[in-house]
Amino acid sequence: MGQAKEYKEKAKKNAPSISSFPKEDYKRFFKDFFAQAHKNAKPATTMAFLNSDWRNFESTPAAEEKPDKSITIFDYHRLLSKTGWKTTHRIECPLSSERLTGKMVQKMQDKRILRTIGRTLLIVKKNICK
Repeated sequence: MGQAKEYKEKAKKNAPSISSFPKEDYKRFFKDFFAQAHKNAKPATTMAFLNSDWRNFESTPAAEEKPDKSITIFDYHRLLSKTGWKTTHRIECPLSSERLTGKMVQKMQDKRILRTIGRTLLIVKKNICK
């Protein structure tokens, strides 16, 4: 979601960026993707899913964020579980803070905005029900 502007510029009318989707459409996209991947995966398949929380943190103070407007790694985990995947590992993958300019940090401090500097890697296996 933080890259929405850049993705929108690259998107085409017949192939929009999923970062521009409303929350429910975004979740539906991933649910359908995970279900299709599970359907087509071999029984011993292991998949890695790297993502971060989908939130409006760019200009919103942390105290004013609305959790029902966000999609967190917990939501991705639930979608994976509902579509037949079993999570075996959750690994935090920090990114360099050099991605933030001094101006960005100052704005965050002034407005008390929280920002994620990292991604979460979920390792999942195809869950085979017997």
